Amino acid sequence: MDIRFADTTEAAYQDRVCSILASLSLMVDAQKHSGDCNGNLRWLYRREMEYHYRRAVFEALRLLGILIHDTGIVNETNLNRLCENGHTALEDLISRYAKCFDTEVE
Repeated sequence: MDIRFADTTEAAYQDRVCSILASLSLMVDAQKHSGDCNGNLRWLYRREMEYHYRRAVFEALRLLGILIHDTGIVNETNLNRLCENGHTALEDLISRYAKCFDTEVE
């Protein structure tokens, strides 16, 4: 599918979300195909799933950077931490950038 988004803020959000959904969808496709394979082909599908996972995390970071008005959040260190350490890294990331989030005042 070839879609060109307009040069607007809303379109930028749409582009990021579509990219995340595309990566997640491709991960599912790769997972389904890997079940029917073994050896090198299974390894290849696993690498494809890892690639699309990293891509989804990267695009989510980009979207978050736009929404919190701090694109410095998008860097290799944060990407690697999120991909390798999961929820623990996400909690750490949120606490480091807490001042950027619109939060309720208690």
